[in-house]
Amino acid sequence: METSTRQDWLSVLAHTPPPRLRRLLGPQLPPAPQVEWLRRAETGLVMLQGRAGGGGARFNLGEASVSRASCRINGCLGHGWALGSNGEHAELIAQADALLQDPARRDGLLAQWITPLRAERAARREQAAREAAASKVEFFTLVRGNEMNEMRAAFSDPVHDSQRCFRAALAALAEPLLPQTLPALPAELPGLMPATAALLYALLDQDVSVWLPPLPADTLASLRFHTGLRLAAAPEQADFVVLPLGAPPPPLAALKAGEPEYPDRSATVLLETAGFNAEQVEADGPGFAAPRRFGVDGAPDGFWRQWRDNHARFPLGVDIFLICGERVAGLPRSTRVKEG
Repeated sequence: METSTRQDWLSVLAHTPPPRLRRLLGPQLPPAPQVEWLRRAETGLVMLQGRAGGGGARFNLGEASVSRASCRINGCLGHGWALGSNGEHAELIAQADALLQDPARRDGLLAQWITPLRAERAARREQAAREAAASKVEFFTLVRGNEMNEMRAAFSDPVHDSQRCFRAALAALAEPLLPQTLPALPAELPGLMPATAALLYALLDQDVSVWLPPLPADTLASLRFHTGLRLAAAPEQADFVVLPLGAPPPPLAALKAGEPEYPDRSATVLLETAGFNAEQVEADGPGFAAPRRFGVDGAPDGFWRQWRDNHARFPLGVDIFLICGERVAGLPRSTRVKEG
C-alpha cells in the first residue's frame, strides 16, 4: 500500500462532517469488544506556522485544537486525527483507517466510503467557490457617489505595511499582554485610534464581517474602499467587533465563540483603551515565560470578570486586541488572569 493512498483517505475522512461519517461508517464498524483501543480520543493544541510571502522566515501563526485516537482491529493499527475537539470524529477515523488497511476489504471500503466522500468534499469546495464568486465586487464599483471625495489614503506601502502590521498583531497574541508598537500606521481615520485603523486595514477583507458603532462618513468610505468592508447588523453576528474609546461594549459571552469542531470561527474584538498599566491583574498561560502584571485604564465595568468567564470556555471564546494610540496588546482566550 502506497503512503499517498493512506494519506488520501485520512484527508477525506478528516474533512467529512462527523454526522455524515457516523451514518456512513456505522453499519460497517465492528462491535465494541472487537476494537482494541490503544489511545481513546484526546484533544490538545498544535502551533500552526506560516511563512511571510510564502517563502520567508517561519513565524507562529497561532494555536489550533486537534483530536487524535488510535485503535487495533483484527491486527490492523488505525490512527485518526481531526481538527477541533470532537473526539468521536477522531475515533471514527481511527476505526476506518484500521479497516481500510485490511487488504481483503480495502477495495470494497474505498468504493463504499472514500469515493463518495471525496465527491462530496469536491462539491462542497465548488459550492464555496461559487458563493465567493457571487460576492465578488469589481474594484471600480467599490466607491460610488461622493464617497471618492470622502475617502482617505491607507498605508503608504499597502502591501508591505499591512504585512508588517499583520505580523505585529500575531506577535501580540503570541506574547499576550506585552504591548507592541505597530511598525506602520495609515492616514488618520476620524473616530479611531491609529493602531485600530492599522489593524482594520491589515485584518479585514470581503470574507469577514465587522460590527462598527456610528463613525464619520469618510472613515466608513475609506474602510469600504480599501478593505471591501462588510458590516454586520449586530455584534453577535460579527467576525470582528470594533469598540472605540468610550463605546459601550456588548457582553463577551454574547459574541461568536466558535464551535467545538471549529473554535477558530469566533469573534475578535478591537477594544480601544485610555492606557495600559500594571495594577489590575496577574496573567499567565501559553506565551508567558513568567506571570505578567497588566491593567487597562478605563476598562469597561466588570471587564476582567467577563474575561475569566471567557477563558473558562476555552478552546471556545473570543480574542481581544487592547489598543492605546499606536500600541496593541494581545489577549488570546488561552490567557488566565487573577485580579489583585
